[in-house]
Amino acid sequence: MSCKSKLIIFCVFGFMLAVSISSAQDDDRVDDIALDRGMVAEPTGALTLEEAAALALAHNPALRVFPWDVRAAEARALQASLWANPELNLEVEDVGLSEGPEERTRSVSVNPAGLSLERAEGGGRPAGFKEAEFTLRISQLFLLGGKRKKAVAVAERERDAAEWDYEIGRTNVLRDVARTYIAVLTAQNHVASRQRVFDLAKTIEQTITARVESGKISPIDQKRASVQTTAAEIDLGRSLRQLEQARTALAATWGTTTATFDRVTGELHSAADLPPLKVLLDRSETNPDMRRWQYEIARREAVLTLTKARRLPDLTASLGFVTQGFDDHRSRALGVGPDGFSSSRSSTRFDDSRDNRIEFEFSIPLPVFNRNQGNIREAEYLLSKASAQRYVALSDVKTAIASWYQEAVAAYEETVKLNEDALPVAEDAFESVRLGYDGGKFGYIEVLNAQSTLFDLRVRLLEAYSAYHQATVEIERLLGQPLDRYREIYGSSVGEEVNAP
Repeated sequence: MSCKSKLIIFCVFGFMLAVSISSAQDDDRVDDIALDRGMVAEPTGALTLEEAAALALAHNPALRVFPWDVRAAEARALQASLWANPELNLEVEDVGLSEGPEERTRSVSVNPAGLSLERAEGGGRPAGFKEAEFTLRISQLFLLGGKRKKAVAVAERERDAAEWDYEIGRTNVLRDVARTYIAVLTAQNHVASRQRVFDLAKTIEQTITARVESGKISPIDQKRASVQTTAAEIDLGRSLRQLEQARTALAATWGTTTATFDRVTGELHSAADLPPLKVLLDRSETNPDMRRWQYEIARREAVLTLTKARRLPDLTASLGFVTQGFDDHRSRALGVGPDGFSSSRSSTRFDDSRDNRIEFEFSIPLPVFNRNQGNIREAEYLLSKASAQRYVALSDVKTAIASWYQEAVAAYEETVKLNEDALPVAEDAFESVRLGYDGGKFGYIEVLNAQSTLFDLRVRLLEAYSAYHQATVEIERLLGQPLDRYREIYGSSVGEEVNAP
């Protein structure tokens, strides 16, 4: 394992920060990010990867969405734990809108004693609430089969999944920071290299100008040197613009549009051997996305458990108080019979006395037709779908790891060949040609060719290092772990046969 690359060490720090999750995770962190809405303290001077990662984690706009999902899931868990509200019902019956009609009865009867006539009158029902019936009933729904506890379990699994969505978002932000940081570091090296080429072109042009003025060489070489200086200046300007674009992209990871830092620090020209691919593929389930699928499957299992519990109907219990007034009654009767004239009057009054009683009522649906069969089957299908989706996601992760591993291996091997074979020869050749040109042994064309070859090889080396670090960042994102952790345990095997799973 190579410890020369500060960039690798910084990447390890960042990704270890992304996956350090405890069982009581995210409460304080989510609150901090949700409530931190102040202005970003723009960095100045030299910027390290740790500082860039910290700024992005604290201020990245995309991360502000996830805390609300976590809090919403916690609110659903709270709601699921609450009892259903009791229901209060008041019924009023037999309210008299007007006084009822009086009762009048006439009767004629003939018997051995003679003829008799009788007339009777009774009072009508009074208007108002005096004889109305009042029923005050309170009802409470009782969830049977542990439905409340199972609903809370579903909401808690949703919260866990939301927390992992947040972790995935943090890991993606750290990946983006590392990639843009490498892009800035690469652009800085491009600018430095283009600056050296431009300075060299100016120096050569000045030397050629002096030799032309002394009549030692043809003026055509001066024109060629001037063209090379102009081309080098154009390339330098292009590299500066690319550097500014990369700096802006890095600043965007913490939500700003202008880069205020001067430069980023880190050593790009270093690469470490890779661990064996099989080891990385076997550890692919440490990927944050795969761990999130574990909680998604747990959530769907909880949904299935709740759905099955809903086959059992719920009980509604009611307690009622009933009060009713008595019906007052008055009557008068007149009659003429064999015994002479008769008259009677009667009245029954109950004052304010009422008939009071308590009622109990229990109701439960009969699960004859609807036993939640469709919803249970749907929950079973969705659980099976989640398992299949997890398998597809794992396959995609392994394929991506193998693909980026190929990229990293190819870039690493290219850096080795360039450093050990091509560059030393090109540097010696350029130095020899340049000295030979000064001594009159070579023409300017040979100098240009040697310079162009050397510069192209240096650019290829820089791009190879950049591609290597970009690929390792992607591998660390897919693993959710730093590669150095696997290098220390399993060593390295760069160049082993790479086959996608």
